[in-house]
Amino acid sequence: MTLLHAIRTAEPFLPITPLLPCTYHATFLLIGVAFDNEAEMRFSFWQLHIPELKTWAGKTGFLEDSATIADDVEHQHIQVCCETPERQTLLDGECGMALSLAFWPLSRVTPFSRMIRQEAYLELRLPASNALRDFMNMTAGLEQFLTLATGALVRTGSIRATFSDAHTSRTRPQIVEILYQPIRNASPRAPRPDEFLFSLRDIEGMERECFRNWFTKAEWLAPVCAIYFGTLYNPSKYLDFNFLALIQALEAYHRRATDETDLPASEHAARIKAIFEAAPAPHRQWLSENLQYSNELSLRRRLKQLFAQCSFLLDELVSDSKATINAIYNNRNYLTHYDENLADRTARGDRLLYLVEVLKLLLQACLLRELGFTEVKIKEFLSRSRTVRMIRHLSDRAAATPV
Repeated sequence: MTLLHAIRTAEPFLPITPLLPCTYHATFLLIGVAFDNEAEMRFSFWQLHIPELKTWAGKTGFLEDSATIADDVEHQHIQVCCETPERQTLLDGECGMALSLAFWPLSRVTPFSRMIRQEAYLELRLPASNALRDFMNMTAGLEQFLTLATGALVRTGSIRATFSDAHTSRTRPQIVEILYQPIRNASPRAPRPDEFLFSLRDIEGMERECFRNWFTKAEWLAPVCAIYFGTLYNPSKYLDFNFLALIQALEAYHRRATDETDLPASEHAARIKAIFEAAPAPHRQWLSENLQYSNELSLRRRLKQLFAQCSFLLDELVSDSKATINAIYNNRNYLTHYDENLADRTARGDRLLYLVEVLKLLLQACLLRELGFTEVKIKEFLSRSRTVRMIRHLSDRAAATPV
């Protein structure tokens, strides 16, 4: 056994027994091999068991024949056959990984019962790297992909890996069980298939494209996903905090998705030069620091563009896009600067929750677009989401509330 990044949290005050029992907290527990350091943790194969995966995949190998039960009451007969679905390749070397969806039957036998359970696993190989850190980064990406797809907080249940040590006489790779406790919440209940944004069946024929897009764009989407999924996995009871986190994620997405600026680079450079030449020399350093991002688009312009890009989805949900953009903009400015002039324009209660759900919807639509889905598919997927249902519910409540 190996404890990685272990911290001793308790130890006996007096050495009463020779064993000296202590308590440790560790990031990882690896069972099956004793490693001296993290550099030795090199793996050739990685198998993830994610509880929500089998429901999302929606494939079963069970066949049941019970037609003769009613025919012969004295000798009832039932036959159950389990033929696991074939392994499905999701990525074959693209993005530096080989990724497959595999199915395995698990059986339990007692004298008077037989139980067969089918489980689904993601099997991962990284030809260019075999370090623990790289496998865990890919694992986080897969969890985020399934969280987006299922609308539930997906978390890996267990990991099995194979370790080959060239310095020993072992001819067969050793199996290593890897246990870790992510610093985030799990889904409070199993996700319902009718609440999925999309299942494996929904993307049939596009599986490789979706996974390839997700991992190809992982680097530039990383800041967006870190904030968005971090907010989902660790929700705050303070709506203000959730609002600020989501608007930051949305702004980060737009900044990476477009290189548009307020003015063309040459015109902006001329504008800055004119300002500097007109300013007193002692103030030029201060001006340089404060005008560093002066050619960036304003938040209002970014929101307008995002609302326009998602008009196919928002036109039926948001009755007044201009008012909603203004509310998001003013609310962000007030919570960031606490300008008393904006205090009477801040959103609270149901109105603030409504803005939070609109921001979630925009981020979901943007991520689905990056996966390669068309507007028709994005609208179809999001129309069954809890986010859309919440927006409709809050809109109906607002309409029913007397002014």
